Formats: sequence, C-alpha cells, structure tokens
Amino acid sequence: MAAEIILSTVVEEVIGELGKFSVKQIASLWGVDDDLQQLEGTISTIKSVLADAEKQQVQNQQIKTWLERLEDAVYEVDDLVDEISAEALQHQVMTGNIMAKQVRIFCSTSNQFAFRYKMGQKIRFLRRNLDKIAADKKFHLDTGLPLDTQVVTVEREEHSFEREEDVLGRDYEKREIIKRLFDMNIEENLAVIPIVGVGGLGKTTLARLVYNDAEVRKHFEPVMWVNVPKVFDAHLVVKEIMKPEVRDEKTMDELQQDLRLKIRGKQFLLILDDVWDIDSREKWLKLEELLKDGANRSRIIVTTRDKKIAHVINGREERTYNLGILNDEMAWCLFTKLAFVHGQEPNDPNLVGIGKDIVKKCGGIPLVIRTIASNKMQDA
Repeated sequence: MAAEIILSTVVEEVIGELGKFSVKQIASLWGVDDDLQQLEGTISTIKSVLADAEKQQVQNQQIKTWLERLEDAVYEVDDLVDEISAEALQHQVMTGNIMAKQVRIFCSTSNQFAFRYKMGQKIRFLRRNLDKIAADKKFHLDTGLPLDTQVVTVEREEHSFEREEDVLGRDYEKREIIKRLFDMNIEENLAVIPIVGVGGLGKTTLARLVYNDAEVRKHFEPVMWVNVPKVFDAHLVVKEIMKPEVRDEKTMDELQQDLRLKIRGKQFLLILDDVWDIDSREKWLKLEELLKDGANRSRIIVTTRDKKIAHVINGREERTYNLGILNDEMAWCLFTKLAFVHGQEPNDPNLVGIGKDIVKKCGGIPLVIRTIASNKMQDA
C-alpha cells in the first residue's frame, strides 16, 4: 500500500506542476502545448484507478507489474517537469529590457531549435508511453483479463560518474563532506550528515562525487546509494538497497535479514538521495533500527531541500551541510565550460561583460546555468 501512496503523491505533484502557468507558457513556446495537455490528461486518468490497482495487486502479480511500469514512467515525467521548470526560470531571467538583446548575442538560433525539438520529442515519447500504460489499465484493471502485452519499462537515469563540468566549483564542498565522514570524534554507531539546499544547487551531484571517491570506497564497505521515494518508508528503502542483489521475489522479512547480513560488522556508507518527506522521527528510527548491525562509525548521507527533514533525522545542526550557490567566478567558469568548445571561450571584454551579466542573473544555481549554457552558440 505504501508504494501506491507514494505514487499517488508524485502523480498529484506532477499534475499540479503541469497546471502552472509558467510551465504552460514554455510548452507553448516549444510548440508542444497540446502534447503536454494530453500528457496531463493521461496522468489524471491513470490517477483515478490507483486505488483499484492497489486492491488488486495483492493477489495479482500482473497488476503489480503494471504499477511498477507506471511508477517508472511517472518518475520520468517528474524529471521532465523539473527540466521544464528550469527552462521557465531561464525564460523569466532572459526576457525583458536589455537582457533579451544581450542573449541574442550569445544564443544560436539553431541550438534553440535543436533543444526545443529534443524536448518536444521527449514529451511526445513520454506521452505515448503513458498512453500505452493507460490502455493496459483500461483493459486489465476494468476487465480483470491477464496481461498479454510486452512490458516496456522506462528506467530512471542513474549517474555512475560525473563529468568535470558537472561538478566544477564543488571541490571544497566535497572535501568538507568527506572530512565529516572521516571525523573520528563522531563515535556513535551511525552518524547522519544531511546535505541541504534548494533545487538545482547540485546536491545529488555532490553526493555522487563523494560516492565515487576512491578514499571513501577504501574507508567504507559497502557503499550504497538509494533514490528515495517521495514519501519516506523504511521498508521501501530496504527494498531499494537490496534490489541489485535480489533476483527472486522475497518477503520483507527476508530482505531485512539479507540487509543485516550485508552490513553486519562492516563500516558502511549509505547515501539517501532526494528525501522529500519524513513527517515523524519514528519513521527515521525505524530505518536506523534496520541498520544497527553495521560497525561503529558507519555513516549516512541524506540530500534534501527541507531543513526540517535534516532536523528530524539528525537533530544536530553542526552536522548539517548547507549547500550554497556558486560564487560569480565559479558560475562563469561553469558557464564557459558548458557553452563553448575548449579554446573558443570569448575574449572580447564587451562580450565577456554581457555574458557575466547573463550568468549573474542565474543566481549561482548550477541547474539554471547549465540550462542556459545548452542554448549558447560555441563560436559566438
């Protein structure tokens, strides 16, 4: 039942975001407003049967499979909405007064069309995929007939490595997080280090950089990564931790036992990425109880936008790492790395001045800088 509660929450959020004026405005500029409207309608239709699917999946593996397909697709749409929202913010930054003229100096028309075409194709792909899932819903849930169609799963993107340009300007932050991981003065069995910051600052990128660090991997074993469901549930976190190692269907008791064996006597590191909702400390303590077999000085890193969550899971302000914006110098370096071929960065003082004014409007947020840089011509 928890999975359906989570899915319902994400669906509600996606529908709400798709209904925003700024998102609809960008869709209109891209010429995909009809597709986005159909996507919203399809999601709304699917939402109406989630309760029925939850009831049937207990005794129907095929319905459970349908829900898993749906969950993957909905998370893809959720990621898409984040991209559109970033583009909407860019549009607000770049429209009006002198900025519009300045942007035209930097922007390549062909690149803009290519970007809009790419996003339009992505929206249409997701809409078609959801339409297929919705069609299965009408057939299988309403009539109870068995599945006879091929299961198509849209996987959420995983980043096993980070490119230099994606983590530019975060070396200091990486060192600070690792310093806290290795701090011998923190003696308790399981210490939590929250990374807190608004969307687009690069919390996940920073956590992944720590996750891939060679010294971290020598110090901790195992090192585990979980993309946390929107509504926090300890059992689902356990399921995600064990997913790469479990091929057959197992009960939750069996998964918990496997997890205990996996970490028993070991100094592990667990990274919980993008925690949205923990409404009580009891939920968190339930997860800690399942992880108690690890060795002393095991660590958990949690990335979240919400300072309240950091307090619920940690309660110690000095261990919370508040991720800030990039300074002007690092923001400009990130922009030039992404927008221009190496060796073709602008040298003209007037052009550089215009570019820096544009980047300054991004507020030091890496996601917005990357979105804007993706539209710039390399030989401006």
